[in-house]
Amino acid sequence: MMKRMLLPLTLALLLLLTACGGTNDADNGELSGIANPWTDCETLDEAVALAKFDITLPDDIKGFNVAVYRVMPEQMLEIIYQSGNAELRIRKAPTKGNGEDISGDYNTYSDTFPLDSVNATIRGNDDTASLATWTDGEYSYAVTADPGIDVGTMQAIVAATK
Repeated sequence: MMKRMLLPLTLALLLLLTACGGTNDADNGELSGIANPWTDCETLDEAVALAKFDITLPDDIKGFNVAVYRVMPEQMLEIIYQSGNAELRIRKAPTKGNGEDISGDYNTYSDTFPLDSVNATIRGNDDTASLATWTDGEYSYAVTADPGIDVGTMQAIVAATK
């Protein structure tokens, strides 16, 4: 009698495990079921065409190379620069009214360095700059650096980004 019940129970358990199994994309650093809003582009021109607005970037950021041009079509442009393990991101998005912070950086910083020429706020720790945010009324901008960079370098990046 026990053997007769064991086989159907085993088959039912296997069926249940198979039905609920699926793949776990979290092992690959991806969240299952959430669409990635970013589109990677080969060139800045391609990203600008999808964004439907342009961006002016610094000619050169010493030690960093462009790694990725990304866009959320008609919402935000992002250029990711890398240097070894260091990463720098520049973002631009149409302002929705109040010049919101588009950085995605929710850290608390001990130092603030105003940049009056473009009404930007630069934040960081221990005399380094990790975050800059500003708006020109029409667009919001953000630069993030991990780890933080020299304040003068951040000021130059902010001044050149439009």
